[in-house]
Amino acid sequence: MTEVESPTTPGRVPDERFLDYLSSAADMVGGRRFREAEVEVLRALSITPSDLRALKLLTLVRFKLGAWTRRARCAASWRRRTRAIRASG
Repeated sequence: MTEVESPTTPGRVPDERFLDYLSSAADMVGGRRFREAEVEVLRALSITPSDLRALKLLTLVRFKLGAWTRRARCAASWRRRTRAIRASG
């Protein structure tokens, strides 16, 4: 029985599940479904924890999640202020 190595190791066939998870995550990022993409990347990393592609994609996803969270908070704050101004006017 041979040991499973990183998909980036020369001469080794990548684990199909790993590639499926990574591909699925990339599609989700393209569709701006960052929470779901994070789950898929974490599944891929559970198979091959040191894969650089997966780690970079996880970094991107988590950055986007943070940016979207900040943007959503700003939008909610703006809506509250707009309602308050309308109510007082």
